[in-house]
Amino acid sequence: MRIPGEKKAGIWATLLLAGCFLALLALPMASPLLASDRNPSPPQRALGDAPWSPNVRVDDDAGTAEQSFPSIAVDPRGNAYAVWQDFRPEWGIYFSYRPICGSWSASVRVDDGPETAWAKEWPSIAVDPAGNAYAVWLDDRTGDHQVYFSYRPAGGAWGANVKVSDTPGTCSTAGGPDIAVDSHGNAYAVWSGDYYGVPGIYFSYRPAGGTWGSSIRVNDSGHWPSIAVDPNGNAYLVWSERAPMGVDTCFSYRPAGGSWGGNVRVNDDAAETRRTAYRPDIAVDANGSAYAVWEDWRNGEPDLYFSYRPAGGAWDNNVRVNDDATEWANLYSSISVSPGGDAYAVWEDRRKGDVQPDIYFSYRPAGGSWGANGRVNDDTGGAFQGSVSVAVDPSGGAHATWRDDRNGNTDIYFSRLGTKVPALGDLVWHDTNWNGTQDAGEPGVQGIGVDLFATRDCAGTLVTSDVTDANGNYLFCVDPGTYCAEFSNISQGWTFTSQDQGADDALDSDANPATGRVSNIVVAEGEGTLDADVGLQAAEEFVPELSTLVLLCSGLLGLAGYAGLRLHK
Repeated sequence: MRIPGEKKAGIWATLLLAGCFLALLALPMASPLLASDRNPSPPQRALGDAPWSPNVRVDDDAGTAEQSFPSIAVDPRGNAYAVWQDFRPEWGIYFSYRPICGSWSASVRVDDGPETAWAKEWPSIAVDPAGNAYAVWLDDRTGDHQVYFSYRPAGGAWGANVKVSDTPGTCSTAGGPDIAVDSHGNAYAVWSGDYYGVPGIYFSYRPAGGTWGSSIRVNDSGHWPSIAVDPNGNAYLVWSERAPMGVDTCFSYRPAGGSWGGNVRVNDDAAETRRTAYRPDIAVDANGSAYAVWEDWRNGEPDLYFSYRPAGGAWDNNVRVNDDATEWANLYSSISVSPGGDAYAVWEDRRKGDVQPDIYFSYRPAGGSWGANGRVNDDTGGAFQGSVSVAVDPSGGAHATWRDDRNGNTDIYFSRLGTKVPALGDLVWHDTNWNGTQDAGEPGVQGIGVDLFATRDCAGTLVTSDVTDANGNYLFCVDPGTYCAEFSNISQGWTFTSQDQGADDALDSDANPATGRVSNIVVAEGEGTLDADVGLQAAEEFVPELSTLVLLCSGLLGLAGYAGLRLHK
């Protein structure tokens, strides 16, 4: 006998069965956040005509100990890392860190050798895209000058010192060692040495996370080596080398994983007028084009000269960088370049005619010419400034450190090209328990796009963009005002967590879940807003219980319904 409604129930059961399987197939599956197709750094800006920021002291020595020979590096976000030679109480290598919109941290010692060792000098620092720092210096803890190394993971502490130079004898103190690091964290070190009568420029390579290899002799003479590497690991080396008529600046190239090529002279002055092309420095852009500066005596007094080598090409005609007409010296130059080829040169300049030099700079836009020289140090007295180092961040901002005697003793000072501005930013994190607040152990989310608008509701013109880093952080340096941040590039299956949960605004999520925007962010003069946080929740954490699925699909037997979905936390 046919039961009344049996046909309809069968139809509904069939439809419910199909719906059940479709629902199972359509359950959101969380996928890793997609790598952003945006530029991972803010757009480049030309700052050649902008003022340098007010000079600030880097070291925190409360006494009168001498600090000198600084070296500076910056990571892709514009955070700065500095090392220098320090006499408190004995010679040592010290370090400080400055976030892009922050202040220099307390000085910490890098070398772990005994304080009784007399010389720890000529440090050099490099930093990889993740913010890991690498430092080398000369150290006589073994009784003669050797090259030592230490590594600092991003946000961590300096590790145990390791000897890099592995040939018996002594390293030269003329210029000290230099270090560079590629985009993968592979490190490259060079130095000059005289090992029991075997002088030369030496090189060693350290793969990311590995150990230093055997020393390789690049050239049989020379001093003042400087090295740069492009993102692909091709290495570019310059040094000073004695020639029959004076001193030349020489160059060699090493393709990634290969061997050093033949030596090439960079300075192009004629042999009969050649005197000295000394103390070179080199930088390389993202395309592998090289930029070199050096102290050049071809005009009778030291000027600053420059040459450019396009990727795979030859060095072009030399040009003078300093624009003064005096006969006073321009010494100890440093050059750095943005990924796009904007170059900044800084040097010790005595154009005032007295014995106390200043720090000067010049800017060369990509493919252009060197501009008018400008002074970097802002003191009004006659103090000595020298031993300068410069680094350029991907946005085009230049960062310089130098030795400065304005306080009556030798300190390390810093300035950045452009005025320091307030910061806006903080964190995009994975809200694993969906409670709308940051809890211990919840990680940051990398690769989220952040667009910044100078309006309260994200209407109007885009100001700039950023992408969250490996720790989920983002940061903008901005003028005081009201802003709106819009978050995008969210992978399928991820959503924004609940807004404004809990009483602590520094720990909640500020984005509107419907729009992905944090509106009405107010940045005051001289202050920052570093609590514009955003939480994301993954759909894989929204999983129906098995019993619920059984009840749901049991509609085939009796259209019994289902018990509802419940979140797993």
